[in-house]
Amino acid sequence: MNRMRGKTVIITGATSGMGKATAVMFAREGAEVLLVGRNEKRGAEVVREISEFGGKARLYVCDISFEENVLNLVHRISESYDKIDVLFNNAGIWDTSALEEIDEERIRKSFAINYDAIVLMSKYFMSMLVRAKGSIINNASMGGLDSFVNGTKQYVYASTKAAVIKFSKLLAKNYADSIRVNCICPGIIETEIFINRDFSRFDGTIPMGRIGQPDDVAKVVLFLASDDASYLTGVILPIDGGASLV
Repeated sequence: MNRMRGKTVIITGATSGMGKATAVMFAREGAEVLLVGRNEKRGAEVVREISEFGGKARLYVCDISFEENVLNLVHRISESYDKIDVLFNNAGIWDTSALEEIDEERIRKSFAINYDAIVLMSKYFMSMLVRAKGSIINNASMGGLDSFVNGTKQYVYASTKAAVIKFSKLLAKNYADSIRVNCICPGIIETEIFINRDFSRFDGTIPMGRIGQPDDVAKVVLFLASDDASYLTGVILPIDGGASLV
């Protein structure tokens, strides 16, 4: 407990799934959590849940896929905080278009949320992160790994996540004297995005024999953000029960 006491943490896509689980876990460890998301109602529910156990959380409603919105977010946050200890770039969407279904709108939307937002958040919060000697954790995907080429409808999604992995490596190297940057690559995690989807096709393909839970991801993010990982940067870490090995 209290591994993150006194730390200020920004989590994007924080109103559900992996983002929500991570926000709650960080708050339980003593961090003040700044939730960034588009759904005000769900965000308020997460803030209320955290407040009920004495945690600290604030909600910033923002669509971070637009540069103007990110700049406004930086202004709003910098009015109350002079440094940021952790930035968890978690927001994302899952596009499962077959090749013949892909169009310019799908490509632009996926890259805007899955990749552009990570670049913009990293760029505009960098000075606050450097001030804290902080840490960035980017959420990519097992699908973005070079070794993983399964899936007949992951053209756009997997490409956005591969871009996140490369960006994370470059950022880690170029800012190694100031901050740490690491990247997680979750596999199939049981979140709202997968509700009513048939997972039977994955039977026998996950070596550990189960689908992941949001807390499985949150625990890894907490470790990467903590002082326990103070000598780790540039790590690309699958959280997939071994699925990317198959």
